[in-house]
Amino acid sequence: MATYDIDGFVSHMGSRGGPARSNDFVVYVACDKVVNSVNKKLSTMAELTAKDLAMQVQSVDMPTKALLTKEIFTQNIPNAIGYNLQYSDLTINFLLDSKTNGMTIWSFYNAWVNMIVNPVTSYVGYKKDYSCSIYVSTVAQSSKTPSSPDSGFGFTNNMQYKPIAIEFIDAFPKSIGNATLDYSSSDAVKFPVTFSIKQFRDVIYDVATNVPIGVDASVQGPAN
Repeated sequence: MATYDIDGFVSHMGSRGGPARSNDFVVYVACDKVVNSVNKKLSTMAELTAKDLAMQVQSVDMPTKALLTKEIFTQNIPNAIGYNLQYSDLTINFLLDSKTNGMTIWSFYNAWVNMIVNPVTSYVGYKKDYSCSIYVSTVAQSSKTPSSPDSGFGFTNNMQYKPIAIEFIDAFPKSIGNATLDYSSSDAVKFPVTFSIKQFRDVIYDVATNVPIGVDASVQGPAN
């Protein structure tokens, strides 16, 4: 049986900045773009900013990106080919606060959903008004990395600290998950918010070059 090269693995991972840690990440919901039917900002009404939301993120379930395929038969042999892309939902788990003189983070997302479909009149808003980008980035720790990245860390700047930076486009909350209350526990209350997204893209490679990585710039189809 071959001997695993421990030293080679350590050297290899060291040359690549080490393994990414699941607790080294930052999330920004660009909620300043979300407005109601009279053009009033949700962030202003709730007195909650992208920084506030970032501080109360507990975990993120990243969505999948998959190829839709169909089979082409050649001499009765099936051959799968890709024809489109499909993205699953993004789920972010938040820590509930106990604010009493204004909106809690749960109230913020409840208000956001109400702006999409008015629960009284059933009025449906315009997607351009109720959707925004969400940025999720892994963070490479070093002596120069901010100890607690907040909104000053930036949506798309300080990229030297972000091995992976993803922009989720046209995101909006499609469901507010359950928050468990339990007399037998004193744990902090958490709840998930599931976001619908149009697509996501790599800020470092897809956005900066305006050509998605792996795509031949000379062969471009219509924009989505």
